[in-house]
Amino acid sequence: MNNNSGWAWREIVKFPLEGRLFKPRSQGLTMIIDKGMGLAETRDLLNIAGEHIDFIKLAFGTSALYNKNVLPEKIELAKSHGIEIYPGGTFLDVA
Repeated sequence: MNNNSGWAWREIVKFPLEGRLFKPRSQGLTMIIDKGMGLAETRDLLNIAGEHIDFIKLAFGTSALYNKNVLPEKIELAKSHGIEIYPGGTFLDVA
């Protein structure tokens, strides 16, 4: 096995997303729901799987509970990974 590639498991197991388009994609889009993740958790998720995520929905109005610096930083973090971020749940219903 070639451990230098970082994807050594691909030599053993067929990659389930073979042939998937790269960002920006027009099909095969992936949306995740953020139920109030902190910045560190969001940063870790995006560093690990950001290339596979296209949209983040901020669910249940949780963004209203963040201190004033968290939401803008979370938005910038998502954008820096080519991810659209938007409100869902309560705030989407109000809008």
